[in-house]
Amino acid sequence: MMSTHKVLSVNVNRFARYGAMGMLAALFAACGSIPPPPSVPAFPAEEPNTKGIPSAAFTSFESGVKALEEKPANYIDAAKSFEAALSSYDESRNRQIKAREDHKQELEQNEKALEAWKKLHGDKLVDEPELQKQLAQREEALKTQRASLNEGIAAPDYVVARLNFAYTREKLGRYEEAAKAYKILLDKNVADATIRLAYGRSLLLSDQAKESIAQFEAVLAADSRSLDARNNLAAAYLKLNDLDTCLNYVKEVLSVQPKNVSAIINLGLLYLKDKKYDLAELMFKKAIKYDKINARAYSNLGLTYYQTNKLPFAVINFEKAIGLDPSMDEARLNLGSVYLDYLDYARALEQFNIVLSRFPMHYQALVGAADSFYGTSKYKEAIDHYLESMKVRDTNTEVLLRLAKLYEEKMSSQADHKDVAVGYYERFIKLSKPAKGDPIHMQLANLKAIIQMEKDQKNKPQPPAEEAPAEEAPAEEAPAEEAPAEEAPAEEAPAEEAPAEEASAEPNK
Repeated sequence: MMSTHKVLSVNVNRFARYGAMGMLAALFAACGSIPPPPSVPAFPAEEPNTKGIPSAAFTSFESGVKALEEKPANYIDAAKSFEAALSSYDESRNRQIKAREDHKQELEQNEKALEAWKKLHGDKLVDEPELQKQLAQREEALKTQRASLNEGIAAPDYVVARLNFAYTREKLGRYEEAAKAYKILLDKNVADATIRLAYGRSLLLSDQAKESIAQFEAVLAADSRSLDARNNLAAAYLKLNDLDTCLNYVKEVLSVQPKNVSAIINLGLLYLKDKKYDLAELMFKKAIKYDKINARAYSNLGLTYYQTNKLPFAVINFEKAIGLDPSMDEARLNLGSVYLDYLDYARALEQFNIVLSRFPMHYQALVGAADSFYGTSKYKEAIDHYLESMKVRDTNTEVLLRLAKLYEEKMSSQADHKDVAVGYYERFIKLSKPAKGDPIHMQLANLKAIIQMEKDQKNKPQPPAEEAPAEEAPAEEAPAEEAPAEEAPAEEAPAEEAPAEEASAEPNK
C-alpha cells in the first residue's frame, strides 16, 4: 500500500512538472514570436439611399413632384419639399465627405503602422507563411479602401432637385431666389438653353433687366433661330423703355411665326406702354383667340381695361387669369386694386393676403392690405402693414402721409402719437417737397403748436389750493381743425403684368 501510494505520488508530481514546463515553453514561445500585422480599420458605413439618392432626400423630392402634379399645382408645398430634398442631400453628402476624410487619416496611420511592423519583423517572415498571408491581406485591403475613398459619395449636383427648387421659387414670385438657384446650376456647367432663359427671366422679373439681356443674347448666340430668346429680349427692352428695340425683336418673331402668342402679348404690352389702348386690347384678344387658356393674356387684357377705367371688364379678366393660374400675383394685385376702388375692402384684403401668404414681404400686397385695413377702421393693423412695407421701400410719400394722419388722428391711446405723426409729416415734406403755400405746412405747424401747448400746460406749476388763482388773459385758442376728408387709399400704380414669355424650366418628374 505504501509503495503504491508512493508511485502514485511520484506520477502525479511528474505530471505537474511536465505541465508547468509546457506552460513555460508556451510563454517563452509567445514572447519570442511575431505579433500579427495591424488590422485595417473598417470602411465607413454607407447611408441609406434610394436609386442612388440619400433616402431622406429622395422622399422629399417625390413629395415635391406630387405637389406639382396637383390641380392646381401646390407650389408652396412643392417649394418646401424641394428645399428639404436639397437640404437632406447636402447634409448627407457632407457627412459622407467628413467620414471619408476621417477614414483617410486612419488609413494613413494604418499604413505607417504596417510599414513599421514590416521593418521590425520583415526578416523573420520567411518561416511564417500565415503572417505573410495576413500581411498580404492587410496591404490589399488598404489599397482597396484607398481606391474607394472617392467612390459612393453623392455628386455635388443634385440637378433635378435644384432645377425644381428654382422653378417653384419662380412660380411663387420669389424671383431673386430663383435667379440665385438657376445661377448655381449654370456655375456647375449644367449647359441648357432653357435654364439660361429661366435665369435671365428671373433677373428680368427681379428688376435686373440689363443683366438679363446678356443671358438672352447668349442663348441667341448659341442658336440664332431661338424665338424664345427674341421674345425675352423684347420683354427686357420693354422694361428698359427702349420701345424701338423691343418692337424690332417682336417683328423678328412674328415674321417667322405670325401666330406666336408670346410675341403677340409682347406687342400688346408695347402698345399698352405707349398708351395705345385700343391696339393693346386688340393684341390681347388676338392672343386669347390663339390660346384660350393663356392666363397672361387675360391678365394683360384686364390691365388694359383697368387703365381705361372699364373696371367691370377688368375684374372679369383678372378673375379669369387667376382661375387659369392661381399663382399669378400681378392679376391678384390688380384685382385687389379694383376692389379698393369699389370700396370692397374685404375682397381686396382677400387678394392681398393670398399674395402675402406666399410672399410675406411683397411690397404692393403690404400696401394694399394696409389700405384695406384702413378702409375697415382697423387702424392698428393698417399701421402694422404700412410699417412692414416701409422695410421694403421707405420712399413712398403716400404711405408716409397716411402714417402721419393715422398717428395724429387714430392712435390717441399711444402717449407720443402726435410726436410720431410730426416725424412722418417731416419725412413726407422732405421727400415730396410741397410748395410753400401747400396746406401740409400749416397742418404740421398747427400740430407742433398743439404739442408745445400741451407740454407748457403740463410743466406749468399749479397754484396752492387755498389761494385763488390770479386772473389771466384768456389763452389764444389754436385754430379749429377741420375734420380731415377721407383720403383715397395709398395704393401703388397698378401692377404691370410681366412680359409674355414663360421661360421657366418645367419640373422634371
